[in-house]
Amino acid sequence: MPNQDLFNGQLLVGLAALVSLAVGVVNIVMSGRRNPPIDAQFATKEELAAIKGELSGQTMALRSELNADIRRIFERMDSLTIELNKAGEHRTEQLRDYIQTLAVKLARVEVQSEK
Repeated sequence: MPNQDLFNGQLLVGLAALVSLAVGVVNIVMSGRRNPPIDAQFATKEELAAIKGELSGQTMALRSELNADIRRIFERMDSLTIELNKAGEHRTEQLRDYIQTLAVKLARVEVQSEK
């Protein structure tokens, strides 16, 4: 009986090798048929030129939008700077008036304290 098991194992290994060889041959034969033509994988010069033109137009449009946005930001910053300067001048005038009022009151206190 042990010889029968050994024979069955050898037969099984042989059949597996034969099947793997058959699959390998089929893969080699079929691989030439499955590949698409190589020209279909690449873009033509005309297609590349069209894509480049389209991207260039989109880039120019984005650049002009960005420039307009930056221009608006700078204009807003200028207007805010002017407003801050006006507010600062107004505040400075108020402080100057307050200091003068305090100086007058201090002078009165000094005059009264000398008496």
